[in-house]
Amino acid sequence: MSPSVRCFFRRLAAKAALTMACLVGMSLWADEATDSQLIDPLQPIENPTGPLATDLDFSRFNKKEGFFDPREHGEVLHFFDRFLAAQGISNEGTAADLHRLHELIEADVKLTRKIEKRVDDQYDALDKTIEKIEEAFEDQRYGKEEDEKGTTAPDLDRLFELRKEIKPLKDERKRLRTFLDQEEPALDRLESALRQPENARQRIEACGFAVRTLYSLFSDRVMADHDDKDFAVGLRSGLQYANCFLGRPEINSVPYYGPFERQRSLGSWKAKQEATNLCDPAQPGRFLTAKELAKLSPVAVGDLDLSPDNPMWHTRAHMETVHPDTWSEIENYIADRVTEDLMDKKKFRKAHPEFRYDLHAARRVLFWDGVKTSATSPKIETVDALGQEWKMKWADEAVVEPFGNRLRVALGAKFCDLTYVDVGGASHLLILPGKEDRQLHPGDAMPLTVEELITVMEESTYHFNVRPFIRDSGTITAGNADTILRSLPAEGKKGYRKQDLIGRTWVSFKESMVEAKHDVLNLGGPAALFCDLTYGDRALRQAFLFSLWMEDKDNKEANFRTAWLPDFAGKPSQYIEYFHDPGFSFGGLARSAELNNLKVGDRPGGFLWLNTEKTKILGSSFQIYRPGVWSDATY
Repeated sequence: MSPSVRCFFRRLAAKAALTMACLVGMSLWADEATDSQLIDPLQPIENPTGPLATDLDFSRFNKKEGFFDPREHGEVLHFFDRFLAAQGISNEGTAADLHRLHELIEADVKLTRKIEKRVDDQYDALDKTIEKIEEAFEDQRYGKEEDEKGTTAPDLDRLFELRKEIKPLKDERKRLRTFLDQEEPALDRLESALRQPENARQRIEACGFAVRTLYSLFSDRVMADHDDKDFAVGLRSGLQYANCFLGRPEINSVPYYGPFERQRSLGSWKAKQEATNLCDPAQPGRFLTAKELAKLSPVAVGDLDLSPDNPMWHTRAHMETVHPDTWSEIENYIADRVTEDLMDKKKFRKAHPEFRYDLHAARRVLFWDGVKTSATSPKIETVDALGQEWKMKWADEAVVEPFGNRLRVALGAKFCDLTYVDVGGASHLLILPGKEDRQLHPGDAMPLTVEELITVMEESTYHFNVRPFIRDSGTITAGNADTILRSLPAEGKKGYRKQDLIGRTWVSFKESMVEAKHDVLNLGGPAALFCDLTYGDRALRQAFLFSLWMEDKDNKEANFRTAWLPDFAGKPSQYIEYFHDPGFSFGGLARSAELNNLKVGDRPGGFLWLNTEKTKILGSSFQIYRPGVWSDATY
């Protein structure tokens, strides 16, 4: 074992030991005590009086930190299967499941809408006052435009007071809206299935989408309560990583069938090990039963396909006949919806009647908005000149993510994050805040100079030295603004126009990556990878092979995401699951983007190879997190 590998495991074991020491005396289970005022998810939920978003006791879904089974690392909700059982919901997608899910989600949507309206009214009243004060500061800073008639005074103390007052309302409103945005389309799909009781595939999928939507919402809340950070590793589990590393060929193994056995019928026992969501490409309207699979050979089962409505992958027929350009579809989808939002504003529409939002033009010049603290690699939050959010990132993962995302959609994934890496003179231009921004946002990291930017990143949770990535920097002046800001969109909002940026610091980079974080996308939380619901899903089993090939070591649920997208890719509404943040991929044990360290070939120690008995296919990739469904992959 190399020194770097030994160092990696020493750090891991030390962290695990420290975590264990801190947890001595704590109870094994999180469900020993609960707040009596909250809804217990591990008991039947009957006649709730408040929304799940605010009244559910999310602490009941998890074991105490440090006491996880090694196989549970990467899972967000340890007790989600117990939640389903308590509500009388199975993983089969039966008619009874359909009615129970509809009852549960319909009741929650009604309660959430009612509370959200009250909270939204309170929020809007405060928000309008805050906007007027902020506009007064903008007028003071940049001057009034001809049609602006604001009379509010720029009162800083009042602004801070109102921001403090609106914060809890903003948080509650966001929680409620997040649940509504995900539950409403899930409810629509359940109601559609209820109207067509004879359509078994539609019923099974509607139930599956609804259950996965609940998992995503609940896990998102649990992660938020945990500051979006990974759960602590216990000593037992930390030490288990060494066993996982050394035993990875056997852990990664799947059964191998010889030429003769591939042509034999599976039989009832092996058929039960196959995925449950398989369709005959000639009859994609229904799933095959275990009894039907038992009569097929492994080769015939391999020729079966996913449902056209599978949330993760396109069908083989769709890829071979349509050849979708999914990346461009996502770009156009975001551009269309941002354009629509901006053109809804009468003033903007009048000033720019021919406007269309362009992601590539918008990302060329970005403005500092804060440093992200809940991630595992160095990144900051930025906005473009039209107020749309982007995440900026550096270091080795910045190259891997765009490559990994494009590769996945090229091979059939239905969705991905839009990430772009640029180098040299084409890299993104970052505009640092002005003095007034620091005044309006006390307590937030607001670097005004390059040296302050370097200090902020060094003192952040990443302790990251951004200096080697900086290509050039300077101050925007009246004389150089046209050159420095040549890529700045002319339609920019007040505060993001050339004349507004005189005196500000600009920074360019040798290499930088940005990710589109536009809120026009109805994105959910982590996707389920460990609970019983996932075990019969071929799409997730396919993800296993893809992960082995990419040597993606970071397969935790937080790195798989969900979404409900209206009017996307020719469908009125669809539930999506997708790979998120493949940055820790493509070679290297403790780093990514080490292509020369990728395992290749079909000999022992390579990518995949046969054991000496020719009964198993082995693989050498190491995965920190390994979803349980991947242990069920078949030949």
